[in-house]
Amino acid sequence: MARRYENNEAISKALIRSMVKDGSYSPKTVAHAQEHNQIIISKYLGGRSLYDFTPEDVKQFVNNLSNSGLAISTQKSYFHALKSLLRFIGNPSSETKVTFQADIRPCVDWLTPDEAQKVLDTELPPNQKLAVVLALCMGLRKVELIRLRLQDIDYNKECINVIGKGRAGGKLRLVPFHSRFLPALNDYLKYRTDMVRKSIFDTPDNLLIWYDRADRSTKAYNSVKASGMDCLIRRASVKCEVHFSAHTLRRTFGRLMWLSGVPVVVIARMLGPSSTEQTLDYIGANLDDMAGAMRVFSLQ
Repeated sequence: MARRYENNEAISKALIRSMVKDGSYSPKTVAHAQEHNQIIISKYLGGRSLYDFTPEDVKQFVNNLSNSGLAISTQKSYFHALKSLLRFIGNPSSETKVTFQADIRPCVDWLTPDEAQKVLDTELPPNQKLAVVLALCMGLRKVELIRLRLQDIDYNKECINVIGKGRAGGKLRLVPFHSRFLPALNDYLKYRTDMVRKSIFDTPDNLLIWYDRADRSTKAYNSVKASGMDCLIRRASVKCEVHFSAHTLRRTFGRLMWLSGVPVVVIARMLGPSSTEQTLDYIGANLDDMAGAMRVFSLQ
């Protein structure tokens, strides 16, 4: 018989302990789960025991979130936290299906086409340039930049074998070369040879992108301290006089592909999320986009 916990807080603590013991969850994921559990228990459950939750309670929980003014992405995060808690104690209400509103607020986590072009045209050190091209022109995540190895580059097929995020070592996908990739790579490889030769740090020889503090290049993706890749991208941002992170560049890649008319299903394959719906949330369709669509709508 499954153990019954005395209250919602005890359920949350037990779930977090099980995630830590599992060992396949990153520290950042565990920390987010703990934070979200605390918030929904203190603010959105109304003192109701998770054991007593029904599908109607789950729907009311989502309705309360929709009236909270929170971003849709935050609402979804809290909903998934609730599902995890319910699933942990075996409450079948965890399988309740709900629908969230579309988030039509303008998203600021993109570069404009002019800003993106400025970033690409700015002269940068070879390792910064390659990281920027991979994120902005090929849509790689920060963790994917950190994991890239020399042998992941397939010159014959003109693509990169990318190890994405996820459990069990991450999901593998193929990303075709962008026209800017090989020139940036060739410039960088000469630079990299000299960097590796001079390095005093014990960093894997097959690591593709090195930072000038190579001991930090492979720092865990979810480390509390910034990785070398964060520092690399930050320096590029300062040099370009455009504020961005690796995530901003990746989002910009997806959005500019969409604005160029690339089908969402293709963008989803390039970015590597698990569904087209996630991609739609990622690239966004704000009020300006929809107003533009209405202007070109042919029905009179």
